[in-house]
Amino acid sequence: MAVIKRSDEVVKLMDEVNQLSNEKDYAGALAKCSEIIKLMPNDDDTYRWFNGEYHAPYARRGGYYQELGEHEKALADFNKAISIEPNAPYVYKARAVLNIELGEMEDAKADFEKSVELGKSDEAGQAYFSFAQQVLNYTGNKKEAAVYFKKCVEIGVKLGKQGDWPFSTAKDKLAEWKM
Repeated sequence: MAVIKRSDEVVKLMDEVNQLSNEKDYAGALAKCSEIIKLMPNDDDTYRWFNGEYHAPYARRGGYYQELGEHEKALADFNKAISIEPNAPYVYKARAVLNIELGEMEDAKADFEKSVELGKSDEAGQAYFSFAQQVLNYTGNKKEAAVYFKKCVEIGVKLGKQGDWPFSTAKDKLAEWKM
């Protein structure tokens, strides 16, 4: 297994990525991620990099491609990130949102469920709420969104937090829709 040392150059570039992202300069952030990727070994082996986050430049760049409407490039980078680190829930969630945008609901559902499976159990309610909102925003499909709002509410009940956000908001939305 190859190891990339956490060099000053990579740390500086990642700081620049974060700054550009905060400024919503996604093209600039994407370019910096590409610079980081060029510094990394070019083979299919799994690497430990930047505190075990070798996949992060691909995941981040995929998000910037998505923001810029370059969906096929975004999908390729999310796939690469997952091939490097198959246990990173946030990458599955990001790919799920991309798949919703692409109209690939079955793939989106599978990715989302994988993100919940890999994520922290106490964050699942918020994740279901977020996914329901994404489904609603991109497809307008209330019936499909309701499936995930219901899962959010169920988790709130299990945790005894049904009066807290996002559980109460999901419950209100379901009541509004009479579902």
